[in-house]
Amino acid sequence: MENLRPPEIMDYFIQEDILTIDEKDEIRAKGVRRLQAEALLDKLPNCGPLAFSVLLDALSRTDQGSVADALMAQVEELKRQEESFAGESTML
Repeated sequence: MENLRPPEIMDYFIQEDILTIDEKDEIRAKGVRRLQAEALLDKLPNCGPLAFSVLLDALSRTDQGSVADALMAQVEELKRQEESFAGESTML
């Protein structure tokens, strides 16, 4: 996710009550964009069920659609792997 630009999307997260201003400041304090992206993505699983869809929307609105596409491709791959694993475990 080296192309993710967190400063451009964090305001969307605040508007949607996904992040607080303190959390935004904490992420921005990481300095380097890569570390900011990691910190933001690390927080998402604990931000509620809408966080991922807000992320995709924010990426689209900030001309980061290629990042959204890459994330969706990874999600689809994980789903395929999970389905494959579930199918194998029922055969045991």
